[in-house]
Amino acid sequence: MIRSRLAQLAIDIEVGMNMGHELTWMAAKELPTVKGSSQIKVHGGNLCQRLGNVGQQILGLYGPLEEDSKWVKLGGRIRHTYISALSFTIAGGTTETSKNHIAGRFGLGLPKQV
Repeated sequence: MIRSRLAQLAIDIEVGMNMGHELTWMAAKELPTVKGSSQIKVHGGNLCQRLGNVGQQILGLYGPLEEDSKWVKLGGRIRHTYISALSFTIAGGTTETSKNHIAGRFGLGLPKQV
């Protein structure tokens, strides 16, 4: 169970890195980057939330410990990721706004929702 969840996170991280490389290439070629940057934002925000959740579940009761606790694991980075993951989805515009950019005139060309 843990192995498969970590493997899925590793795959998702690799996908995000590939999306970033593609966006860099698009920017270098002066192609529109609104759709790609919105996709990366949505993917990255969701990935941070999943990473924090999986990390907390794996660490169990060690997960929420403060950084200065003598029992803390991984320097408290999982706790920080878990707490700040929600703000990653809001920073730079909400995920819903990014999804609208992807679906709308900058991406797939779908009509606006009414």
